[in-house]
Amino acid sequence: MRRVAGFGVVPHLLVIGVLTLAVRQCLPTVACDTPWGWCAPLIALAVYFLATTPLRMVVLRHQRRAARSLAAGDLLEAIDAFKHSYAFFSQHTWLDNWRHVLLFGFRRAGFREQALCGIGFCYEQFGNFARAEDYYERTLEEFPGSVIATSSLRALAGKGKRQRRPPS
Repeated sequence: MRRVAGFGVVPHLLVIGVLTLAVRQCLPTVACDTPWGWCAPLIALAVYFLATTPLRMVVLRHQRRAARSLAAGDLLEAIDAFKHSYAFFSQHTWLDNWRHVLLFGFRRAGFREQALCGIGFCYEQFGNFARAEDYYERTLEEFPGSVIATSSLRALAGKGKRQRRPPS
């Protein structure tokens, strides 16, 4: 089950609201309170989607490649894609921080956190539990309270594969 940010839709609504006001100011004849009154929000929505879709396509390419590789069972390719994703979002942390608005990222975990946990998951699937544990612990160092990393470490401990003590 995905962990979703509770108010993840609020930034989108705010941006669309601001765009709607801008459309009403720039195109008052189209955006007036006539039967065409719905044009302003629809135009704002279209502008928002047209602006963010190419951004998502470019920025999330490594995340998508990792997901496709995992689905195909190609764990080495998935690890490589997750590492590229982590490196990209480490260089552009503002994108990860603003993912709710710019990339429609509704998950609570950021893309860097997802990438580190994804690498740990791949190593776990390989049976390299020590390396998986290292990545989950690295995730907790960078993102204290990470639900994904904490539950993954607990699962390793439950399987008897955990070498160090589980997080509290």
